Amino acid sequence: MKAKFIGFALLFITLIAPVYGEVLEFPATKLGKVTAEIILPPSYQVNDETPYPVIYVLDGQQHGKHTATNSAFLASTDVMPELIVVALNGIDRNRYFTTPSKNNNAGEAPVLLEFIHQTLIPKVNKNYKTSGFNMVAGHSLGGLFAAYVLQTRPETFNAYYLFSPAMWWNNESLTAKVKPLSIEKKPFVYLSIANETGRMKTTYTNYKSALRKQGISFEEANFPNDDHMTIPLNAQISAFRAQFHNWLLPFTYIVNDPNLFSSHYKKLNAIYGTNVKGQEFEIGQPVQHIITQLKDKKKALVASDVHLAEFPKSQWAYKSKADAFALNGNFKEAMVYMKKAVSIAKKTKSDYLPEIEEALADLKSKL
Repeated sequence: MKAKFIGFALLFITLIAPVYGEVLEFPATKLGKVTAEIILPPSYQVNDETPYPVIYVLDGQQHGKHTATNSAFLASTDVMPELIVVALNGIDRNRYFTTPSKNNNAGEAPVLLEFIHQTLIPKVNKNYKTSGFNMVAGHSLGGLFAAYVLQTRPETFNAYYLFSPAMWWNNESLTAKVKPLSIEKKPFVYLSIANETGRMKTTYTNYKSALRKQGISFEEANFPNDDHMTIPLNAQISAFRAQFHNWLLPFTYIVNDPNLFSSHYKKLNAIYGTNVKGQEFEIGQPVQHIITQLKDKKKALVASDVHLAEFPKSQWAYKSKADAFALNGNFKEAMVYMKKAVSIAKKTKSDYLPEIEEALADLKSKL
């Protein structure tokens, strides 16, 4: 039993583990030598035509891997889409994450922003299957830089994650310059702070007030059990959950209206530039609930149609259709679909072949 459990655990880890790809090198930039580690989602090599949203992680050496692992895990449970993670490394954060000031050794955020616009994003888009939906995650001074981009060129990213941002920089000069966003399609903005006090908390609160005053919407979370250095881990998970809160369609919604399964993911694809359709259990389980628990004959036919349309090669989709016909007393038509389910199960050497064959035999007895 222990060996089987370990084997299953290893298989599960393999299925959700992100794939560490190449490292893009930019040896001759105004920033000096910059590298970007590209961490691909688990399905990247399998789904040839699938585009993926991209999250650009500042301080990538510290936060790239946990961002990739957590996004892959949440995506495996259909809480959010899979992402490409671009982890930026080698940047002098004190110089290039900070906004213009009188300090000669800092304040060159415009240089980094220009690099991101002119070089980094175009190269990532050229080399990888990107969807056009870009996010940025920044911690401390990285959060300050993300706030700077939000105000200066808000169209750069579709989502901004700021974790304990260092809004105290240069006597809160960035907060003083907050103005309404200049783009029609507003980005998602997420703010968070750890158990910080004093200047850090005060300037964070001032920044939130400035955003509200200028009509900039944002989501927020506090992490009193984290300190300044540990907050990115939990805050990143929270940010994903906040942004993609409507990604997973609740079971009851599909039971009430099975067609939502198709329309829901079409809407999400339009927003994020993705090409997903949800996991089969999301429609398969509601179909069986409608058939076995509600015994709703009309809705069973509708729901099984959706199941089969979305998963035309699935043994379970054909079984759903057979069960729906059987519920309506049409055992002859049910036989046609159950035989197809058995055929697919045999071809794929499914472990559930005996169960489906038993269902077929039960149908035969009712003819």
